[in-house]
This record gives sequence, C-alpha cells and structure tokens, in this order.
Amino acid sequence: MRSSRFFIALIMGLALGALSSCTKIGPEKIWNNPHDPQGADWFPPTLTHKNDTIVAVSDTVRLGAEGHDANGSIAGFAWSFDHGVSWDTAWLPALQKHTWSKGETGPHPVYVRAIDNDYIASPPDSFSVSVHRYVPVLTKVRDTVVSQQALVTIKVNAFDTNSAITKYYWSDQQSGWTDSTSLPRKTFSQPLGGPLTVRWGVADNDTVVVDTFRILFNRGPAAAFLVEPNGASPAPFLSYNYVDQDGRITLSFSGIDPDGIADTLTYTLFLGASQNGLSPAVSGRSQSYIADSMQASTIYFWKLRAKDLFGDSIENSGSFTTAAAPGAPRGMKLVRSGSKSFVMGQAGFDASEGPQHSVTFSYHFWMDTVEVTRKDYATILGLAPDQSPGADALPAANCTWYDAALYCNARSRMESRDTVYSYQAITGTKGNKCTLSGLAVNLDAGGYRLPTEAEWEYACRAGTQTLFFWGADRIDAETYAWLVDYSGNQTHPVASKQPNAFGLYDMAGNVWEWCNDWFGTDYYSSSPSSDPAGPASGQERSIRGGSFLTTYYFAQSGTRSKIKPETSDASIGFRAVLINR
Repeated sequence: MRSSRFFIALIMGLALGALSSCTKIGPEKIWNNPHDPQGADWFPPTLTHKNDTIVAVSDTVRLGAEGHDANGSIAGFAWSFDHGVSWDTAWLPALQKHTWSKGETGPHPVYVRAIDNDYIASPPDSFSVSVHRYVPVLTKVRDTVVSQQALVTIKVNAFDTNSAITKYYWSDQQSGWTDSTSLPRKTFSQPLGGPLTVRWGVADNDTVVVDTFRILFNRGPAAAFLVEPNGASPAPFLSYNYVDQDGRITLSFSGIDPDGIADTLTYTLFLGASQNGLSPAVSGRSQSYIADSMQASTIYFWKLRAKDLFGDSIENSGSFTTAAAPGAPRGMKLVRSGSKSFVMGQAGFDASEGPQHSVTFSYHFWMDTVEVTRKDYATILGLAPDQSPGADALPAANCTWYDAALYCNARSRMESRDTVYSYQAITGTKGNKCTLSGLAVNLDAGGYRLPTEAEWEYACRAGTQTLFFWGADRIDAETYAWLVDYSGNQTHPVASKQPNAFGLYDMAGNVWEWCNDWFGTDYYSSSPSSDPAGPASGQERSIRGGSFLTTYYFAQSGTRSKIKPETSDASIGFRAVLINR
C-alpha cells in the first residue's frame, strides 16, 4: 500500500515515544486569581504536535496530537481542515484519519485543539501538510528535424518528488518497449529518412510516466515544376506595352517535399530567351513571379531549383511560349510618335504648304492600317450593306466630314470609349451625307477620331523627308498609290498596293482622307511646335493624300488640300486614329 510509504504518524501507537522534534505551544497559564469565576484551581489543557509533513494524494493518513492538563486529563481533540474556519463538533481521538483528493495538491494547514475532562479547550495549534502526487514529472521533448544521415542523441529530463527515478524506457515502434537504460539519453538514426516517432518513459518504485515526440530525418525535395504557364497554351500577358513591344506575365511554380509541412522549400527560378542564357529571375519562398519585358509570341526557357532546409535540392527545366500581343485596337498600327520630331510641310509648291517647320508629339497614336471600308462603315453605323460585287473591300467614300465624325463616335461607343465629337443636332440622315450643328471636338477624350494634319503627315512620311514616302522619284508611284494615270478613274480595294514603312496602306492615292483640322492657309506660320491641332475655326476641313482622280503632285507627303465639311464626294474617304494612353 502506498500509505505505508507515507506513514506520517505524527503521534501514533507505540511509535509515539520514538517521534522527535515536538514543538511546545507556549507556557501554560498560571491561574492564581481567587476571584476567577472558574475557581483558583482551574487549569486549561496544553497541546503539542509534531513537525510539518508530506503526504500523497488519495492516501489515507493518520494525524496525531498530544496534550497535557495540569489538574485533570485530556478527553479528546477537535480538528479543523479548513484553516480553522470550522471545527469538528465531535471529540476525536488523538489519531485522526484524513484523505486529500487529486484536486487538493499543495500545502494544507491543519488545526487541532485539546479538550480536557472539564470540557475546556486549549488554544489551537497548527501544522502544515504538503499534498503531492507521487509520480515522476517529465519535461516534454519537442519535435525536431535533422538531416537524413544524422545520428541524433536525445537527452531527457525527469524528476520524482518522493523517490528516485529507477529506469528510462525507450521505444521507436508503435507498441512495446524496445530498450531501457539507467541513463537519460539515447541515440537514434533513420538511414532511409522520414519521421520517427519515439516514446520514452521513466519509472520510480511503482509508476511509469510516458511522453512521445517525433524526429524527422530530412528527405530531399522530390519534385520542382512550373504550374503556369504549363506549356499547353501560350502564356497570357497581364499587360502589354505596344510602344516597347513587351509585356508582363505571371509565372507560378511549386515543389513536392516528402516531409510535407515539416520542411520548408525555397525556390530559385532562372529565365531566358535561350537555354544557354538563363539568369536568376527570383529566389525565395514565394511561389509566383511577375516577369517584365517579355516579348510576344516568343519561346522562353526556364529552370527551377527547389531547396529544403538542409540544402538538399532538385532541379527541373522546360520552356513556354508567350501569347500574341493582346489588346491592339482592331485593324490599327501603333505610330511611335511620342517625343519624336519631324519637319512638316514642303517648299517650292503651294504657299499654304510652307514654311517647313519642326513638329514634336507628346504622345503615340494608333492609326487604321487601311482606309475605312464600305463594309466596316455600314457595320459600325448600322447601315444597309452595299450589295454590289467587291464593295466590301472598297474605301467608304461619298461621306461628309460629319459622317466620318459620327462613325468615330459609334466605334468608340462599341468599345466603351469616350466619344470625341459632341453636337446639338443632325441635319440629314446619319452616315449618309449629313451635317452636325453645335459641334464641339474634345481631343482629350479617349475615343476614335480623325487624324490631325500633323499626325497624318508624320504617319505618311514614316520617317522619310523625301517628296514621296517611297522616295524622291515618282516613277515608283504605281507600286504604292492609285493615281489618275493608271486607276481607271475608280476606287480600288484597300491594301492592294504596297504599304509605307509604318505598315500603312493607301496613304497616297485611292481616296482623299478627311483630317480633323480646319484648313488655314497661313497656319504653318503660327503653328505650335508641339501637338498642333489646326486653327480654332474655319470654313473648310483639310484633306490629304490625293485620290484615284489626282496626279503625282497630290501624292506628295507634304501636299495639302481643303473642302467644306458638308461635302461628299466619290473620291473622299477617311481613316481613324486613337491616342495611345
């Protein structure tokens, strides 16, 4: 029985005389007052007790006291186990049994009084009982991670408040104890790697207490791979810069480690346009990367390295293709004009075409690669299509400047862009030789519009300063332009001649093209050097490029002409521009 180990016997049986270290509770009182109502011979009992002691939870122990009475005898004792708040009403013998439960560990003061044969109680005396759980106490071992080939020695710590630790037990299996030792340490290994669950326990005289922890013997990463792009389809662009002709794409990647969340992988992604030109793009724990300056429709090569906490790594490589350039306005070419300058106008011809002067743009712009066709014009404005053979590819002619403006507005609305042209009323039928009153033009709006004369000439010249955009000799005109000498006096399908250096067709010949500007004969003399937009008002709008009815002179890049905006003619069409913002 455990109680035999904790035999307290502060005062019990035959051992009473053998117990030592008694404590006397003060000197007894001498009663010598003849007027005391208790009488001159009344003496209260005195009480002594043994030292404080330690007991075990759930053990029944016997506590004892002894008393003395100078003129009588001790009849019994009263006990209190709640700090003297309440006392047992019955007189109890000197040996008192008591049991503390598991929830009552810690120090407990015990109070006792001696009662004599005259029913007189002594002052209370007390001692402390410390209640313990007499089992070994373990210090928990934390889980740990070590390299795969490591020999790891685990030291444990345990103590017992009542008796000595007699044995340490070890097991690295699901059941049973595989080893025991008197030393609080053991060495483990796991050549194949992976987690090893260890149970350990300590025993005192009759109790074993167990703890469990895990040693993870690291295993290297098993895989590293690119998640997106996966090679099955081109990598899409997050955004694309048409001026620099590059964009941004997202790459995501991952790895597999057999140790799961117990290990941590870091990644290094290498990227390049050739297998021998890979350079580090990103390194760290992140599993995604936004790559800049990526070319459209281009094959890129990658290599991914995944490394764990112990330096073990794995590599994988592959390639992907970027998508075509996204989001380009339909049927347009980007004219890179921002911060570019050119000499506008020409000398030696009509006075309105001079003086030659330098023009600079603060922006780039998109321009239709071909003159707006009859099919596109009817579709955008919701008109009945031209049913004549081959009409779809012919330029939309016989439209006024106002018709062209309404087309630009309608095209803007179809793409949820701001409209450039606002007006109060339409005279005539929309798209069919109409006019607009109360017109206002907002060049800062983000929608389609007609080109300014400066934009048109810059796009037509395409970096040249020669008389024609193809050179100085008109002998090559038939390669690039439909003019009166060989047009048969009729329009021809767009893009049936060679384009200029910017990839724009029919910038000379076929049909005249409306410009946004009012025409000013002397405008070049006072034109601003940056982003000129023509006079603030006028009677006629500018037209450029000549037509199938004009001669070589009107195919020159610097030649200007004019006509009233309400005019419609079979030789006048247009193309649109869109500012690149």
